[in-house]
Amino acid sequence: MHRRWQGYCFDLREEPEQLDTVLLWLHAEWLKQRKNTIQNPAEAYGLRRIQLQEHLAPSAVPLTLIAKESKSDTQPVLGCVSMARLASASPLASLELNHALWLSNLFVTPTARGLGIGSALLQAVEAQARDLGHMEMYLYTQSSKAYYTSKGWRECLIKPRGGTAVAVTPIAVLKKQLS
Repeated sequence: MHRRWQGYCFDLREEPEQLDTVLLWLHAEWLKQRKNTIQNPAEAYGLRRIQLQEHLAPSAVPLTLIAKESKSDTQPVLGCVSMARLASASPLASLELNHALWLSNLFVTPTARGLGIGSALLQAVEAQARDLGHMEMYLYTQSSKAYYTSKGWRECLIKPRGGTAVAVTPIAVLKKQLS
């Protein structure tokens, strides 16, 4: 039987000093997914830092949650998840979903995987979205579709502005009703 993780998920704004840890994880994963085909990784890192720093602003969105065993300053961060609106530079920005909340940056450290931390982070960010009055969230993934569908997310067709519904490949766009 899988025990439910008993740690804490909370806003990165509460421990902004953790930004560099989160940034390193996310950038490393991003580079892995792109098989190191990025021409200027340092420039991409700088842009990602600017984007993540926006999650420290007092506005409700964008938001990054982090997971720790306890809220103690000495406890290491075990994972993170973000929610944001689509960036205008996103390949999906032409869709009629710019107003929607998008889940991104779900990451759990390799040594902490399988403990339920990813599930706890998903539940926490979904609760934040509901608290903001949103009844659905979206995400896109290239490699984790099975994981998200096991958590209640469903693949959806997306509609470009003024166009016909289409499936986007090679990425899957998933949606979750937040009831």
